Amino acid sequence: MSKTSGMSTPAGFGGLLRQSVDTLASFLADQTVPAAQRADIALRLLELGLGRSDPMPAPSLPTGGSPAPPPPFVLIHDFLAPDQHAAVVDIAVSHQGHFEKSSVTTNVEGYRESHVLHATAFPALYDMMKAEVTGVLPSVLDRLAHPAFTVTQVEMQMTAHGDGAFFKVHDDASSPDTQQRELTYVYYFQASQPRGFSGGALRLYPTPDGTLDTSRFRDVDPLDNAIIFFNSRTMHEVLPVQVPSGAFQDSRFTLNGWLHR
Repeated sequence: MSKTSGMSTPAGFGGLLRQSVDTLASFLADQTVPAAQRADIALRLLELGLGRSDPMPAPSLPTGGSPAPPPPFVLIHDFLAPDQHAAVVDIAVSHQGHFEKSSVTTNVEGYRESHVLHATAFPALYDMMKAEVTGVLPSVLDRLAHPAFTVTQVEMQMTAHGDGAFFKVHDDASSPDTQQRELTYVYYFQASQPRGFSGGALRLYPTPDGTLDTSRFRDVDPLDNAIIFFNSRTMHEVLPVQVPSGAFQDSRFTLNGWLHR
């Protein structure tokens, strides 16, 4: 039987429809997809259901029960005003010689490759960013369905991922000196336009019970002037970055930190 005729059988059509529903549902749940596009997807799913006399197939589940929920996060586009964004870029470029090689609390070699600039180098920018981050916190906590808490400290640093940089799978609150971290925030910005790097997606793993399953993840593209918030106990990693020019200003830049309870 030819592929064409095989595709026309009821079983083949049902399989295709199920795949279509699964794909649309995954986009609908992806908060990185613009709201207007998700609204259009919702209408398409509704049309699929209303246009069939038999029940629309439910999204398929893996053997063994329901899938783990995707790691919750909140992504906000166009987070800073143009002048604020420009101030962040200016600090990064003007302090190139002050970035230090990053490390991890376990001191394991080869686990992280990047350079950081500590907040003591940009006190005015720290105050501005702290105000912006804490200003949206009530909305972020509501969207995360995360209990409210009193912020006792706001950690902040600027990070540059150059060519070949990465950060392997980790969480942000597992050591004695980091266990007070409640939420992680990562603000992405570019010092050059258009983007001078590729790669560097933030990969988030659903770890509701502390068990890492690397087969389930969500990748978030480091978009200029966007910020992401997530629970500091969520396992995550920064995928390898490529900077063909090798120029510092083409690095993957973040202004990132942690909110302590």
